[in-house]
Amino acid sequence: MSGSAMPFGNTHNETKMKYASEQEYPDLSKHNNHMARILTASMYERLRSKQTPSGFTLDDVIQTGVDNPGHPFIMTVGCVAGDEETYEVFKELLDPVIEDRHGGYKPSDKHKTDLTASNLKVPQPSVQVTWLTVTLNKLNMCVLLLLKGGDDLDPNYVLSSRVRTGRSIRGFCLPPHCSRGERRAVEKLSIESLASLSGDLKGKYYALKNMTDAEQQQLIDDHFLFDKPVSPLLLASGMGRDWPDARGIWHNDNKTFLVWVNEEDHLRVISMQKGGNMKEVFNRFCTGLTKIENLFKESNHPFMWNEHLGYVLTCPSNLGTGLRAGVHVKLPNMSKNAKFEDVLKKLRLQKRGTGGVDTAAVGGVFDISNADRLGFSEVALVQMVVDGVKLLVEMEKKLEKGQSIDDLMPAQK
Repeated sequence: MSGSAMPFGNTHNETKMKYASEQEYPDLSKHNNHMARILTASMYERLRSKQTPSGFTLDDVIQTGVDNPGHPFIMTVGCVAGDEETYEVFKELLDPVIEDRHGGYKPSDKHKTDLTASNLKVPQPSVQVTWLTVTLNKLNMCVLLLLKGGDDLDPNYVLSSRVRTGRSIRGFCLPPHCSRGERRAVEKLSIESLASLSGDLKGKYYALKNMTDAEQQQLIDDHFLFDKPVSPLLLASGMGRDWPDARGIWHNDNKTFLVWVNEEDHLRVISMQKGGNMKEVFNRFCTGLTKIENLFKESNHPFMWNEHLGYVLTCPSNLGTGLRAGVHVKLPNMSKNAKFEDVLKKLRLQKRGTGGVDTAAVGGVFDISNADRLGFSEVALVQMVVDGVKLLVEMEKKLEKGQSIDDLMPAQK
C-alpha cells in the first residue's frame, strides 16, 4: 500500500494536531450507534494521532457514525475501515465495537467457516424424520425418510431467496479510502478473474459508466442494479466518490449469480432466485464463491482474511462470513403482532424493507435475514434463516386463521 495519505475526508493529522483533543472530539450526546457507545474523550485523545500505512485516521474511521446519529430500523456500527490495517491500528476502539455488535465476540475468539452447502440440515420445527412401515413379502420393513434442509420454504409466502457476502482484495485500500487508480485496478483484476468462470457460472461484466439505457433498465427490472449510494451511512464514509468510475456488475447468463464490483466492498458476491429454495441458492453461492477465491489466489491477490476476524470487510458489521442470507417474505399479520420484534430477536434475525437498509416494508413484505456475521459459520447462519423463516411462516398461517401463536414462541438462539 502507498505510504502517502489519501487526499480525502479528515486525513489532515498535522493540521488537526494543532488543536487540543477536546476541541476536535465530536459531540456524540445524541448518538445511538456502536461507535458512540464505545468512544470516549480519553480514547479519542490516545488514538487521534495514529494512522494506518495508507493514511487512514481515527476521524476517517468514525466519520459515518458522527454524521449519522442513528437509524430507524437497525442499530448501526458507526465506523468503517479504510484498509486491512485499520482493525489493528485502531483495535482499542474497534475490538469493543466488534464485541458489542457481534454478541460478545472477544478479541481472543477465532472465527469459524463452513462453505459446505450439504451441511445444511432440515429446518425446525418441521419433522426431521418419518418412519414409514412398509409391508413387503409379509415382512415389516422400517424405511427412514430424511427431509432435505432449506428447500421447502412455502413459495406462497417466500417470494425470493438470496445469499450474499463481501470480499476484499489484499493489497488495496477499501472503498472509503481508495484512490481512483486503486479502484480501477480492482475493477480490471475482477473482470479478468470473473471471465474465467465457465459452465452455469459463465457470464458478462457491465460497467456502470458504459451501460446502455436498455441494459440499465433490464438490470433494474431484474433487481440487480446498484445505483449511486443515497444512504447517508454510505455517503458519509466516502464510498460514493468518483461515481460511477470503476463500478460495475457481473452476472451469469442465468442471472442467478452476481458480483458487484467496487460498491461498499471490493466485491459483493450474490446468489439469488425466485421462490423459497434456499438450499439451491446456497449451493450455488458456495460453489461460485470458492471458484472466485481460487481465481484471485492464482492472480496472486488473495482475499483479506485472518483467523480472528475471518474475512475482512469495510464495515465491522460484515466481518467474519460477511454473509447475509435473506428472503422476501409476506408477513402482513405477523408484522402487526406485538411479539414480532421479540420473535426476530430470539431467532437472531433482522428485518428490512425490500428496497434495502433505508426502506420500509410494503404490503407486509419484509426482507428477513440473519443478524450475525461473525462467530458463526456460513452454514450455521443460513440454517438460522431457514429455521426462522419457516417458523415465521407457520406463525403467519396461524394468525391468518385467528389462532394464537403462543405455542410457537421460540427460545433464545
